[in-house]
Amino acid sequence: MSAVLGLSLSPQAARVIAAVEGSIEARATVVPTVGLMGDQVVVGVPARSCPPSMRVDDVTRYLAQAASDGVAGVAWPTLGGRACPPVELLARVFRAGLAAVERQVGRPVGAVVAVPVDLGGIERRVVRDAILAAGAPVARLIAAPAAVALTLTEGHALRALVIEVDDRAVRAAVVELADGVVDILGHATEPGLASDWPPAEVVASAQRTCDQALAAAAVTIDALSDAVVVGDGVHHGAVADHIAAWLGPVARTVAAPAELIALGAAQLATMFVGEPAAVTVDVVAPGWSLGAGSSLTQMIAAGAIAPTREVRLIARDRVDRTAIDLELWEDTVPPRPYGRYHITGLAPGAGAIAACEVTIDVDRIPRIEASDMVNGGALTVAPVVEVGLDDDALAALRAEVTAWEP
Repeated sequence: MSAVLGLSLSPQAARVIAAVEGSIEARATVVPTVGLMGDQVVVGVPARSCPPSMRVDDVTRYLAQAASDGVAGVAWPTLGGRACPPVELLARVFRAGLAAVERQVGRPVGAVVAVPVDLGGIERRVVRDAILAAGAPVARLIAAPAAVALTLTEGHALRALVIEVDDRAVRAAVVELADGVVDILGHATEPGLASDWPPAEVVASAQRTCDQALAAAAVTIDALSDAVVVGDGVHHGAVADHIAAWLGPVARTVAAPAELIALGAAQLATMFVGEPAAVTVDVVAPGWSLGAGSSLTQMIAAGAIAPTREVRLIARDRVDRTAIDLELWEDTVPPRPYGRYHITGLAPGAGAIAACEVTIDVDRIPRIEASDMVNGGALTVAPVVEVGLDDDALAALRAEVTAWEP
């Protein structure tokens, strides 16, 4: 029997659910804290007893936290005097969860990680590298509301309002599932709920987020078939009860709202051993731009359906130039640098033009390839600095993390 994994990630917990032949066989929950006890790396609740200088609390804060140092401007938190890449910290959190379920179901054949609907490409690259480094043989990312929708359907079409609550954000999304296709019609996000907020403010924030998501989807409440509140903050300010009272008969009460996202991811993960549970449609947001020694030029527009690709032709400025430099930026406000690349292999002489292709894969993560349009053949694209790990670095981290005993 082959096990597949569904995972979810929040500031409070990483959850891993293992399914075998469609049946849930194992669960693990890991607090995303990494610490040092002497030379031993510890993860989860035990790490909380480490001194503050010897631990990193809530590693999810560092997935793409801006900084002047670190890879492509992403901050590297300090653990025991050493700057640690966020992908390494998250890989250890994931590894602790994977190890717990592997002891019960064996090595999985694949994993699906449910991530917040508004998670950018930089964070997505860190998450996917981390789950692969933790020992998953293959991995896919899915937006959390789409994962939740899979748990709500019982073979019928639905249009659901999914409200996700944690300490960092309140997110709402309108998700449609019909004929095996899951599509997020619109979504919105507001800052997380403070623990000292009065219930009225908690409810107002959640309703405001829902109203924005409904407006983005051009849907009214009476067009919904279902509504559900999920996440680790579901009991904060009794928000689920208030949302249920507001939405009326479409509101659903679920038995395990904190783990529903991971359950949906596990259901989708059946694609690794059988027929896909559904086809998920993901929209690129924000877009991506390319720089080549000048101002940024948009390559992939926000709203494109992933996977997608675009090509930009770049003519060199001198006949003796056999290499060009490119930068890839995510179109946030302000734009965020994803990577800088050195492209070599252009033949000397007049007329050479590089065709630079940016592909956004099904997980909404970019990659760059290039070819010589005049003389033919592929050009070499070498990352000078990039958010993600190259194949060799990923293999080395995987060897280190999977040899570690959580």
